[in-house]
Amino acid sequence: MVTKIFRSLFLVGALFFSYKSYAQPAFSVQNVKGACEGFNNGSFEVLVTAGTGTIEVFYFGGGPFFGGPIAATIGTPVLITGLAGAAFPGRSYTIIVQDDISSTNGSVSILTYPALLSVTVDNVVDNADCLLSNGSIDITPSGGSGAYTYLWEEASLGFTANTQDISGLLGGNYQLTLGDPSTNCVLVLPPINVANPSPLLFNVITPTPVIVCAGTDWVLGLDGSEVGATYEVFRNNVIATGITLLGTGAPINFTIPAGSFANGDNFKVRATNGICSGDMTGVVVANIVPLPTILGVAVLPVCEGTTNTNLTYTSTTGSPNQYSIDFDAAAEAQGFVDIVNAALPVSPVGISVPGGAAAGSYNGNLTVVNSGIGCVSLPQAISVTVNLIPTISLGVNPAVCIGSATADLGYVGTTGSPDQYSI
Repeated sequence: MVTKIFRSLFLVGALFFSYKSYAQPAFSVQNVKGACEGFNNGSFEVLVTAGTGTIEVFYFGGGPFFGGPIAATIGTPVLITGLAGAAFPGRSYTIIVQDDISSTNGSVSILTYPALLSVTVDNVVDNADCLLSNGSIDITPSGGSGAYTYLWEEASLGFTANTQDISGLLGGNYQLTLGDPSTNCVLVLPPINVANPSPLLFNVITPTPVIVCAGTDWVLGLDGSEVGATYEVFRNNVIATGITLLGTGAPINFTIPAGSFANGDNFKVRATNGICSGDMTGVVVANIVPLPTILGVAVLPVCEGTTNTNLTYTSTTGSPNQYSIDFDAAAEAQGFVDIVNAALPVSPVGISVPGGAAAGSYNGNLTVVNSGIGCVSLPQAISVTVNLIPTISLGVNPAVCIGSATADLGYVGTTGSPDQYSI
């Protein structure tokens, strides 16, 4: 249809005609998808290829299936969705594309495919070779339009395939997404397991979460291992740590070094034998706990012969409830005895001092622990000072006359640097 505009001009008794023609908007319909499985999920695209000014799309399919105006741009498809279909020849939809000058119409039919997409798993063959994989999966699709697309995936192996059946498979969990190019329906199958002949499956036995004291290593245990397989610890599922052990036929333990992980990281063990690999059962989460501390520590000095002193402190962190003191060899030679995991009282803490200890400074290391968690503080050096008892050697007792107001008390020497006296 061509729109014509006529203009009449009357000049000096003569009749003149002015005629102008405008092109209609042009479009095509593409990517027509039928409705499936009883849903109103048919669709099509309108691609406008020519038009003037503002371009809008309308569609009409009877009942509630209509819409517009939908803004359109030349060269950009407009997607129309949510459409009902019908059995062959389909449900007819009228399409109108309108611009500032004119309009053009067309039509499209949407078929319906009531049969559900379905897959029958015909055969699964486990891989039997760790040098040349030979597992396979055979399936039969049905339902929908009868035309299908296939997407097989095994994420941990980086495997993808687009065929109906797949072969040459390593052990893994293979997931199929079945598509229907004539409809908008897809079917995602649960993973299909293909087993490997090796490695055998063992269990991580370290409890989770594992409490790790800050700055310390921890041990991840496996309750068995297979000779010929190599076992590696993986962090956060995908990060290879390089911590590996060869299978021994017995349980094995991996040391996870301090500084190689963060709080909340999770760990698993993957075994490899030739081209076969598999994750062992169990994942462990590492919870890093700060070490307890004891602050403002001081030890009161004592004199020779005194049998106890006090260790004072101002505060703690990490809720320690026990303390230990490890005296060095010199202190132990004087009779000082180590204290191991004694209950930590409110300051002060009493310390026994050997009565026969000679004057001097006796050193040890103080640690505290929260026994419920098991983390021990860093050692803190302390010193018990035993002071020499001061002495004074008197001279001759003074003699004075009656009525004298003072007398001189002489002495010939001191020890221990006394600076006060009493009589």
